[in-house]
Amino acid sequence: MKQRVMSLVLALVMMCMPISVKAEIEYEPIVTEEIVYQDAEYKIRVVTIVENENVSCFAVTKTKSASRVWTVENLFGDVVVSYTLKGKFSYDGITATCTSATYSTTIDSILWSFESATAYASGAKAIGSFTAKNLLKTVSETLTLTCSKTGVIS
Repeated sequence: MKQRVMSLVLALVMMCMPISVKAEIEYEPIVTEEIVYQDAEYKIRVVTIVENENVSCFAVTKTKSASRVWTVENLFGDVVVSYTLKGKFSYDGITATCTSATYSTTIDSILWSFESATAYASGAKAIGSFTAKNLLKTVSETLTLTCSKTGVIS
């Protein structure tokens, strides 16, 4: 009888002790790319990078970040101008929300410039717009990142 009581007390003590468990899953970024335009002088490429945050198995709400990068490459494959839209999202299986949307631009050619560039969050979308130009052409684009309620970025 004494042994049963001791076993029961030991079991209760063990259940009340804090347990340190790493319950996070780390993911590699998912990268997709597409060439959306190509001529004799330039190639325009759009690359999408989806990064899962460290997701706790016990968390109800999960977070995810994604970027969509629009680039112009010259004949030699050098990137001469780029616009990057970055969105941060939270989702829980019922709804998804874009918590922030930012953009950045780079110019590595005196021939190109940005007339305008913006980014904003709307519902479950990160939306970025810009107008880039060189001496011969003007390109206006709108990029969108959308998160589904299950965390799928499109």
